[in-house]
Amino acid sequence: MKRKVFIHIAFWLGCLAVWSAQDLAYYPYYSKNIVTNLFKLFPYLPFVYINLYFLVPKFLLRKKVNHYLLLSSLGVIFTTFLTSWSLIFFYNYIRKYKGKAVFYSSLEGGLSLLSDVVIIVCLSMILLLIKEWFEKDNYTKEIEKKNMEVELQMLKNQLNPHFLFNALNSIYVMLGRKTEVGKEMLLQFSDLLSHQLYDSPLEFVQLQKEINYLKSYISLETVKHEDIANVKVNFSILDSNLKIAPMLLLPLVENAFKHGQTSKGYWIDIEAKVESDNYLHFIIENSYIKNAASKESKGIGLSNLNKRLRLLYPGKHRILVEKNNDTFKVNLTLKLNEV
Repeated sequence: MKRKVFIHIAFWLGCLAVWSAQDLAYYPYYSKNIVTNLFKLFPYLPFVYINLYFLVPKFLLRKKVNHYLLLSSLGVIFTTFLTSWSLIFFYNYIRKYKGKAVFYSSLEGGLSLLSDVVIIVCLSMILLLIKEWFEKDNYTKEIEKKNMEVELQMLKNQLNPHFLFNALNSIYVMLGRKTEVGKEMLLQFSDLLSHQLYDSPLEFVQLQKEINYLKSYISLETVKHEDIANVKVNFSILDSNLKIAPMLLLPLVENAFKHGQTSKGYWIDIEAKVESDNYLHFIIENSYIKNAASKESKGIGLSNLNKRLRLLYPGKHRILVEKNNDTFKVNLTLKLNEV
């Protein structure tokens, strides 16, 4: 409220200062011009606020243009007469300058005051509409932000059960084959679950922490398929000040293990490196079994990744997918922020 009152007072003081400066061309005493213009200002005040807070919202904003034009025109005419009377009184009885009083009682003086009323009303409306536009723009941005947060949360909720199902399935299979190895995988899964619970809800996490999480997941999957999987990993992440959205890279790794599996063996090459200007290059290539992959083509992993990238890194990412009869490759480039 204090800010609003200050803005209104500043507006009227600004108008008073400008009017008085203009009158220097006719009367070279600025302080006396201010006193004169106060008598012109007071009749403007009620109509300007009646227009802003009654006529505009009641008629103009409700598209009752004819009603608004009629009432505002009557208001302008009445305010012009009131201002004329105020200035005639001022020059006749206070300033004792009857020549000026005669001017404001003439048609020319009335038209001059009429134009001033129209200008001040239009100026106040422009400022009001600019204020309304900024408020609406901020409100729209806030709604978009809320919608984006809701959508991101929905994507995360889809992702987490997807990951948990795969990991638990891997542990279940290993416990049936090699109990000790299965127990070790269960401990690794505990670390992964901790990351899911405490880091996944965050907007961003340290890049190195996310890379360590991927290493644990890769280790979990590699142990499960140690007889048939040939996995090569090259992570050269040296900058600990960079941050990334949690669980962002996991779908690519999941897809590599899932789509390339075959009883005859498969291979996966994963590389992550940070280059100049904080660009992360994440490249993953794996053997590709077309028939097996087609069964999973409707999975949510890669689809969710693309949606999250559009929401979290608009204009700051590029993802290229290459595939042929036996190879599938994804090259993801991200512009990361510093912690």
